[in-house]
Amino acid sequence: MRNQLILSLALFCLAANRLPASVVVTKLDPPLAVGVPWYGDWDTAFQEISFGSLGDTNLVLTWGGWEMDLGFYEPSRVFIVEEPLPSGDTNVYGAVAALPLGTIVGSNIVATSDVSNDTWAGGSVTDDFSSDARYNTVGYVVSDDTVGDPPSVVGDVVGKEAVMAFGIFFNGQQHFGYIHFDFRPDNGWNPGYGIGGYVLGWAYESEPGQSITAVPIYVPPLQFSCTIQPHADSSMNINWIATPGATYRVQISTNLSASFADYSSDIVPTSGADASPVAMTFALNAPTNSATFWRVVRIH
Repeated sequence: MRNQLILSLALFCLAANRLPASVVVTKLDPPLAVGVPWYGDWDTAFQEISFGSLGDTNLVLTWGGWEMDLGFYEPSRVFIVEEPLPSGDTNVYGAVAALPLGTIVGSNIVATSDVSNDTWAGGSVTDDFSSDARYNTVGYVVSDDTVGDPPSVVGDVVGKEAVMAFGIFFNGQQHFGYIHFDFRPDNGWNPGYGIGGYVLGWAYESEPGQSITAVPIYVPPLQFSCTIQPHADSSMNINWIATPGATYRVQISTNLSASFADYSSDIVPTSGADASPVAMTFALNAPTNSATFWRVVRIH
């Protein structure tokens, strides 16, 4: 077969160009590397998530010592996967939810994933973040004393590129936003031994009460690869693992020294029950009269 598949490369496009002018974006370039090792001996590190002219920081991402958390103050909120309440407890517990790219973050979360068991959770009621902050777990490592049995990793964000949703309050008015992260194991963190990856940045709506669509802050630096599945009739399938809500295109060229042209329109995978990566297949009717090169690119 004369058709060839080129390993795809992520294209670096600043997603902020696709956002309304009222949206304020913080891009971390290079992305912030965060992680919790399974042996749990790191000192705690933290990243303040600030909101420019709206006011002081009131969200902090912390990690180290077995656990990663998102801390915040009442009345600000984060969107979580709710867990059953302990007997007699009225607090709301749960891990920070991973929502697919393209989610509409507002009073009501509109997502392609199942959010029926998810809810908004409020924060600390004090002003002393160090002594009485409200934390919701992002992910943590559970130790296992069995010899030869590795610890397990718990958390909705594990193994995904997605967003965390928040609602912050300034002068009594709520502003919605999100944190874009990439915790896929391809980044080098084995999900059986630790949790981690990159935070690419965050965005919020400067108009109070206005919902915001969670588009990528930018395309993560992690490259991805494709496989080709030929058929007897000269047709073929291109397969790759995709991020729900991201945008891809299949491209074609007859000469590697020339530019590639779009073969497909935009391909936007939807998520299943959660924001986990999904397997994609694109069918090709490949020409047979010349050498043909194919690739899949991520647009945003």
